[in-house]
Amino acid sequence: MNYYAVRHATQHKLVEALVEEGIIKSRRCAEAMRKVDRADFIDAGASTYADHALELAHGQTISAPHMHAYALDLLSDHLRPGCQVLDVGCGSGYLCAAFAEMVKGENEAGEQGHVTGIDNVPELVDRSRVNLQKSYSALLQDGTIELHVADGWKGYPARAPFDAIHVGAAAKSLPEELCAQLKNGGIMMIPVGKSSGAQSLLLVNKNADGTLHQRGVLPVRYVPLVPGVKPRES
Repeated sequence: MNYYAVRHATQHKLVEALVEEGIIKSRRCAEAMRKVDRADFIDAGASTYADHALELAHGQTISAPHMHAYALDLLSDHLRPGCQVLDVGCGSGYLCAAFAEMVKGENEAGEQGHVTGIDNVPELVDRSRVNLQKSYSALLQDGTIELHVADGWKGYPARAPFDAIHVGAAAKSLPEELCAQLKNGGIMMIPVGKSSGAQSLLLVNKNADGTLHQRGVLPVRYVPLVPGVKPRES
């Protein structure tokens, strides 16, 4: 059976399948994905709970559910209440909502969890905001999530440093400014490679002394991380 071609009836059944396949290992990741319904982030009539990527607009996609699961699971130790997260290429807004479910609330130092979502396409930031207003408006209203039009290569220094950075598009090399915005002890998940060639999903850990350690997780295929900000279409 081609698992990734299976269409599930509900978000809960999709998450159950990802747990059974061993893709989701973290209980907190599973809980977040159950709370954030994919149906709120894609067009009506699409294969809502099929485990494959879907087109959004402007050459961008919403990742397959198993890739969202990998992101949440691999970053889960840095997605705790009070943590600061940057989602580069927020697209539909799905991961912003799921990250927020995991980091909302305070840590022992009294810091509030926060998710910054950025995209270089203004219309996609608009779309993220509309999608989040459907069932997750409280996360926008209380400031747990904020969205901005910004260059993904440059991150969002006004909110740095971040405990976790997720990059949803493939960079040709590690973006120096994103590495600089990562906290010591933080982690970044980023696909790296040419758009027309091999790409690898990397986990980049920033050590206590500021040095970086990276390891490949799996081969992937992502749209390219395009520098700059696109003008709004008239």
